[in-house]
Amino acid sequence: MIKTRRGNSGKGVFRIDSPEEAVQKYQEIVKDFGLANNQMPILQQYIEGSIYGSCFLAKEGEVKACFTERYLRCKEGGFGTSVFRERCHFPLLEDYAQKMAKELNWTGIGHFDFVVDAQQSSAYLIEMNPRFWGALNLAVKNGYDFPRGLVTMLTTGEPDAQSFQPISPSISSLWIVGETIASVGELRHGKPLAPLASLKRIFLPGRHCSYDDFRWLDPLPLLIEFAYYGSSFLASGGNINPVAVEMMQ
Repeated sequence: MIKTRRGNSGKGVFRIDSPEEAVQKYQEIVKDFGLANNQMPILQQYIEGSIYGSCFLAKEGEVKACFTERYLRCKEGGFGTSVFRERCHFPLLEDYAQKMAKELNWTGIGHFDFVVDAQQSSAYLIEMNPRFWGALNLAVKNGYDFPRGLVTMLTTGEPDAQSFQPISPSISSLWIVGETIASVGELRHGKPLAPLASLKRIFLPGRHCSYDDFRWLDPLPLLIEFAYYGSSFLASGGNINPVAVEMMQ
C-alpha cells in the first residue's frame, strides 16, 4: 500500500501489485500532488482482513473511555469512510489502544484504525486520527458521549458520570449519503441491483439502527449534505471520492 501522509476517506491510498508498479506509482503521487521532501508518502504491507476502529479519550496516557466499532460496509468497498457499522467488544484492540495512548502520553480524543485477520487473533494498525471520527454518532448513540467527556475532562479534570453510560442492546448506525455513494460505486462495478439493496438498508435499517445524518425533526442537514456531495460529484466529472490536491499536502 502507498499512502499519502495526509488525506481522508481513502484519498491518497493506493494498492500496488509489484515492485515496478510501486516505483512508478510513488513517483506519480509525488508529482501529481506536488509533495515536498517532508511530505513523502509512506509504504504499508497489504493485509487481508476486517476493519475495526478503537475510539478513546485519554488523559496523560491514561485511557478514560474506549469504544470499539466494526465497519460492516465502506464507501468504496474495503476503502474509505464506513457507511454502516456496529458496536463490538474486542479486548485485543482495547488493550492496544491503552498501550499506545500510554506510550504517547496522550491527552484528548484519539481514534485508531486496525485490520484484523480472519481468526481475530492478530490486529495491524492502519493509522491514528487525533480528532473526532466520522462514525462518532455510533459511539454517542451507544452511551459513549465523547464530546461531553472531553469538555468535562478539560474543564473539571475528569469526565463526568453521564459521559460514558453504555446501553443495551447496542445500536448500529448508517450514513445515508455514504450508503448512496457506495451504491453508485457498486453499480459502476457491474452490480445492477445495488441501488435496490441500498434503498432497503436506508428505509428498512432494522430496529436497533440509527441514522448519522437524518433526524425527523431536523431534515435540512441531510438535504444540504446531498447537495454538497452531488455538486462535488458533478464538478469532478462523476468521481465518487474526488480529491483536492491541498488535502494531500
